[in-house]
Amino acid sequence: MRELWRISRVGSRVAVSVNHPATCARTRQLVLDRAAERGLAPAVGMVNDVNSTTLPKMLSVVFGEVHIRQCDNALLFDTPEPVIRFAEALFSFCGIDAASPHRSAILDAVTTDIHDWFTAHPGQCWRDPKGYIVATATVR
Repeated sequence: MRELWRISRVGSRVAVSVNHPATCARTRQLVLDRAAERGLAPAVGMVNDVNSTTLPKMLSVVFGEVHIRQCDNALLFDTPEPVIRFAEALFSFCGIDAASPHRSAILDAVTTDIHDWFTAHPGQCWRDPKGYIVATATVR
């Protein structure tokens, strides 16, 4: 935050957007469950601790007054493939390293689960709550 302040001009506005800490809980929980089946104990929360609950204070320490705009919504997927790609993208946030020998088995299990869900729920969308904030401040 101090570097952002340093490179910003006085009088300008900065904006930072971050997710809520429990964003995409449905897909993340699926990944965590499949990792646990393989003996892994990935982080229950997101590995990154900068989120909508921590960012406002971080910004206010450096910038002073911070304005928050909260957005609550969801990701909707109408086919399995984008959900599978999204779940795999969450691996690193769940503490599943790219070099993990279990990575491909976890991905295979997640892929099967997602395909099974779409088969059991024809015509329905996979819905995963996803919210975020946009925090703005004026550089003084």
